[in-house]
Amino acid sequence: MKLLIERMFGWMKESNRPAHMKAGNSIFVAGLIVFTFIGILLLYPMIQDCSYEGSSRLFVSIMIQVCIMVFVAMCAVEYIQERMGCKWDWLDIAAGCLVPVCITVFTILLVFLTL
Repeated sequence: MKLLIERMFGWMKESNRPAHMKAGNSIFVAGLIVFTFIGILLLYPMIQDCSYEGSSRLFVSIMIQVCIMVFVAMCAVEYIQERMGCKWDWLDIAAGCLVPVCITVFTILLVFLTL
């Protein structure tokens, strides 16, 4: 079992991928907090009379937008590293987006299976 996990996630230990993962997770959490509060403040009159379905779809759309934001931020970091002489590394971007995308997919499945 340990060998299987090492083969699947061994690429995470290379280079500065743990730093990319921490940065992607931090951006995801901060974006969720900010966009959720903005969505609640701006759209509260519209979703006030809506059911669970309307508010959950709003939160899912926020999560998708924040995942896109994390992807753009990870690409920006890779661009800066490339300008400093490093090679473009898609696995760094994947490391930064791994947890946010997994959480978003799990939430989408959870929300739409309970509707």
